[in-house]
Amino acid sequence: PEAMYELGRAYIDNGQSAKAVDCFETLKDNSKDGTFVAKALIELGMVARNKKDYDKALECLQGAYKSSVAAFGENHRKAANYAFRIGEILMIQDKNNEALSWLAKALEIRKQILDEVVLVKTLLVCHQQTLNLKCNHLTDYINILTGTACNQNVFQLLLIENFEILITLN
Repeated sequence: PEAMYELGRAYIDNGQSAKAVDCFETLKDNSKDGTFVAKALIELGMVARNKKDYDKALECLQGAYKSSVAAFGENHRKAANYAFRIGEILMIQDKNNEALSWLAKALEIRKQILDEVVLVKTLLVCHQQTLNLKCNHLTDYINILTGTACNQNVFQLLLIENFEILITLN
């Protein structure tokens, strides 16, 4: 499974997404290792996202989330990553209430494993939605905020404040 995954990644890196999709579909359909199934699904989801096929992206990401939870349990960074990505896609689709639910799930998992980077990303997705920022600015904000190295409590307070703003806008 690892060789098929790496081949798919190589195709992605070389701009050959159709061949990459073939590799990831084969891996998804034939692997008995839940970790590689989840990895294949996340890659398929990202290809679909890049093609703006958000329904397919969402389907793949939800499959990756389920596979990850089955393999590692719900309180694992991979589950939080996939929940975050699902929330991101839902926000792109203007399904803010569903997105908020998935982002809150990602936050809860991250609070349990204390990973500040995803808390910053979750915060910034809320900022992006509420302030209607362009995606290319998101990286700059992540770099600025992660460079300031705020503590966990500051991130949680900022995130709660921004969730309240988002709920108010709905």
